[in-house]
Amino acid sequence: MPGGSESLNKAPSELSAPPVGRTSVRIERSLLTAYDTILARHMDPGVLLDEKGEVLHYFGHTEPFLEPLTGRPSRDILQRVSGQVKVAIMTILQRIRNGEHKVVFHKIRTEQTDGGSLDLVADSIFDPVSKTRMVHLQFVVPEIPVASAKVDTPEAEFSMDRHSVQRIAELEQELATTRENLQASIEELQTTNEELQTANEEMIASNEELQSTNEELQSVNEELYTVNAEYSLKNEQLAILNSEHNALLESLDIGLVYLDGNLRIGKYNNAIQNILQLLPQDIGRPLEHLAIQLEDSQALLDAVKSVMERGQQAQSIAVTKSGCHYQQRVIPYTAPGGGINGVVITFTDVSELRSAHEFMRLNEQRLDLAMRNARQGLWEMDYSTGICFFSDNLYQILGYEKEELAASLDALTAIIHPEDRRQWLRLYRQHLKGENETTEFSTQFRVESASGHHKWFLCRGRVSKRSNDGKASLVLAMMTDISEVKAMEMSLRDTERRLELSMQSANQVWWDWNIVSGQLIIHAVDQCILGYDCEMVGHREEFWWSRVPDDEIAAVRGSLNDHFAGKEPYWRSEHRYRSSDGTHRWVIDFGQVIERDGDGNPVRMIGITQLNDVPKKAQLALESSEATYRAVVEDQSELIARLDAEFRVTFCNRAFKDLWNHTSEQLLGHSPWLLRKGVEIRQIRQTLATLSVDQPTYTERETIDQDGASRRVVEWKYRALFNSAGRFRVIRLWVGISLKFLPMRNVYSNCSPRRIVPKNLLNTPTAPRANFSLS
Repeated sequence: MPGGSESLNKAPSELSAPPVGRTSVRIERSLLTAYDTILARHMDPGVLLDEKGEVLHYFGHTEPFLEPLTGRPSRDILQRVSGQVKVAIMTILQRIRNGEHKVVFHKIRTEQTDGGSLDLVADSIFDPVSKTRMVHLQFVVPEIPVASAKVDTPEAEFSMDRHSVQRIAELEQELATTRENLQASIEELQTTNEELQTANEEMIASNEELQSTNEELQSVNEELYTVNAEYSLKNEQLAILNSEHNALLESLDIGLVYLDGNLRIGKYNNAIQNILQLLPQDIGRPLEHLAIQLEDSQALLDAVKSVMERGQQAQSIAVTKSGCHYQQRVIPYTAPGGGINGVVITFTDVSELRSAHEFMRLNEQRLDLAMRNARQGLWEMDYSTGICFFSDNLYQILGYEKEELAASLDALTAIIHPEDRRQWLRLYRQHLKGENETTEFSTQFRVESASGHHKWFLCRGRVSKRSNDGKASLVLAMMTDISEVKAMEMSLRDTERRLELSMQSANQVWWDWNIVSGQLIIHAVDQCILGYDCEMVGHREEFWWSRVPDDEIAAVRGSLNDHFAGKEPYWRSEHRYRSSDGTHRWVIDFGQVIERDGDGNPVRMIGITQLNDVPKKAQLALESSEATYRAVVEDQSELIARLDAEFRVTFCNRAFKDLWNHTSEQLLGHSPWLLRKGVEIRQIRQTLATLSVDQPTYTERETIDQDGASRRVVEWKYRALFNSAGRFRVIRLWVGISLKFLPMRNVYSNCSPRRIVPKNLLNTPTAPRANFSLS
């Protein structure tokens, strides 16, 4: 009904206060009680599920169909069922997710019902407001007619084998996808590790280059201090050494300008042109009147004034408008008398050094980001100084604060799992001594975090520097958190074991067929189900095609071509194979194309082959036995019929049809008591209700007078058939007819009986008196 059980569970006060902007609807408490009573009386036992299979509501008395819960509470419906019912519900949920609106399964074997089986009826319910889909699942006992179980979809008898095979195929496809994703992740991780190692080596080389450059700059700075001192001491000799001085200034790649005590231009060189575009006529002009090509020219003027006032040099980084970086120095010029007689401004181009620093900073950021994303940490052990370094990322992935774990290899070794500690120490010590053949060490071990949990780590490193006597001087190592990878590996191994056990117990093998190359790889736990060694016979499809009987190979290829052409979503073929001992055994092949080329032609196919020898032979024997049984019953002169639980004809032999002069279509589905005179079905039901397993038969005789000249005796014999639980199932009816003649009418002794019944007799609501005559 609209609103579902959710609205019925709300209090009346909540129902009486509608949301703002919506039409209010009042529902009285008595009406809610009536809804609940009607649902309890007329709705079949069932549950309302969401798309995940969790129970939202129970309808009716569902306890006979569900197993009691133990342990932690759960709303998962699959925790309350088992056996074929569990597989059926899983299949129903999958088909509902795939877009089906109604699913019906019949004759599902279960121990929860008296009949040993039940029917499942599932309806998809879509809520357009919340955009969610729910499933209404009903439990129906076959003996009880369920009006609500009538559906428009075709009835389907549940097959455990078919749905298990389908589920296994889906799991195999998921397993193949998981394997591919895991392999891709491993390859990406290896590539990332190699790139990080290369970046680390480049950073070390860059650091060494920067140190060398810094030493050179220091030497240049010392030389500049010496030159400036010489210039201060030999200021009086400038006139004499002017030409030499100019030559010297022009030879420098450091921009230089001299300002006198009034901050006017006194001397400059051409290297200053990138900052101050000076001309010879600019000598004597104030600095503040010139166009300074710096982003912050005012900072230069302030620095000059500050140096003039305080007598202390100022140093900073200046950036030109074109983006070049210079080391700016403002140095006070001291006169021979001891006073400040001006300033000297120098600009040293540090753009390359700045770029190198920026490049190193970006590389450090990239490395830090990569290590964070890859959950990696770095540690470094300098044996020359005894200092051990742990990166911040290492503390983070280990789960410790810096105060909780000292930066030392002894502290790291102490938190390694005892089962892995000895192997780690042996491998590390061998690498320090140079006993390993490889240039780096790599091992996996578990580490106990501060919370007490153990995580898996991959530790890879190498000795990056050794002393002259060959002893390790510096060790660099990278630790990677591989707990998730380890968990995936363990889960994958468990899944493979369960799959192998399941296929071995079901007499199955799975195969992978490259249709283009003709390679067919059979995967079996031990020996193939047909007695062949899959490795010995090779991986060519011709071997298996040659084992299919000639009279069946056309049908097998035809069904396979239908699947290749897209007419069938899956390929299923039941046929025979010649086994290793020469006998033919029945199998079921089930597969699907998983890869096609650009033109839609099949390229790769996977599937399952299941041994079906015993069930198929039993089926053939049953069909033969049933055919023999039908032939024997049809040839009996005695009238035989079988009735269902509603006392309607489900089968009758030729003699039975000849008696009533009706066809099978006219008799099947109707009660034979409509053809008897004055018989009430209610009385027959009461009599048959007294039958039991110990006394299953009931006989009744009826004498019919014919024209006062002869009598016909009809014997009705009923046999009730019961199931294994002793419950009434069907009825078999035998009708025997004999004739008794009066003495004066023995002239009819050679006549055969003939039944005269109107054609519309079976459709008559009341049973007429039987009309027999002899002719």
